[in-house]
Amino acid sequence: MRTLQKAQNLYDDIRLKLKDGYRIEFYDEIRLACYAIVVETIDNLYHREPDKKQSNATLETIQRIILHYLQGALLSNNMIETLQKYSANEIDISADEIDAEYPLFIHASDKSNFYKSDDEIKQLLPNLADKIRQETTIVKIMRYADEYFIWSEHLQLDTDQFKEEYNLKLINLIYDQVMSGTIEYLTFGVEAFHIQSQTNKRIVKKVTVAVKNKMINEYIRYLSENTRGEQAYRYSYTLREFVNNTFFRDAISDNVDALYNEKSFPVHSITEQQYRTSYNIIFVLYHENQNRVLDYCNELKTR
Repeated sequence: MRTLQKAQNLYDDIRLKLKDGYRIEFYDEIRLACYAIVVETIDNLYHREPDKKQSNATLETIQRIILHYLQGALLSNNMIETLQKYSANEIDISADEIDAEYPLFIHASDKSNFYKSDDEIKQLLPNLADKIRQETTIVKIMRYADEYFIWSEHLQLDTDQFKEEYNLKLINLIYDQVMSGTIEYLTFGVEAFHIQSQTNKRIVKKVTVAVKNKMINEYIRYLSENTRGEQAYRYSYTLREFVNNTFFRDAISDNVDALYNEKSFPVHSITEQQYRTSYNIIFVLYHENQNRVLDYCNELKTR
């Protein structure tokens, strides 16, 4: 009974992340997957001695058994694997990720691309490209692009122009999200998006670097001109948080020169919030070059 309750609890937890309005079958299959995951995982714990050396092999075995339980289900293997990792507290799941899987569920009964002729796949690609151009949900765009690149490369088609278009669209969308405060698009890493195509992975990695540089450049440009208000404080706090992060540090180091001006330092009559903002800025500069900060502070005293 406790196993069944744990399975229901897993579904209830995931249900909170599900949007309303899906077909009832989609919710039912997610519930079924939750039960399969919990039952097999617990059964494995009771009937096998733990062996760290075999942990990876054991997880793969569990996954194969779970997929066997769910033969005939319309959920994608990727969705099942995501639910399994979530159950094991390895990853989190967002509503957008699940939403991106829903169209795959709806069309799961369609003829699989693996059984389509090259001509049929070639006719499918323009539709995928249009979906990518029209879609605004980042996770869905990445999923469509994954399929597009996999089958385009299978047909050995030239995708250079599409890559540029896709790259620019991702940069703009992710940058907008990041500047709105959703930094996770940069911190989660490409594996969090469950991308299969190596081409797509390379593009997403390149995009995250481009967005990171663009974001840090904008933060520092803004702070070099203004330390007033909540936005300035948030920017300064984020820079301080990331000064030890290897992914962000190079971008910060390349742009800190702009912060060496009176506007970034608490040398005039300022509010308490401005003081905290300036403190964060000085923290970043001190971390980058202690002597330079001290010399600049002494210089400001003589003005």
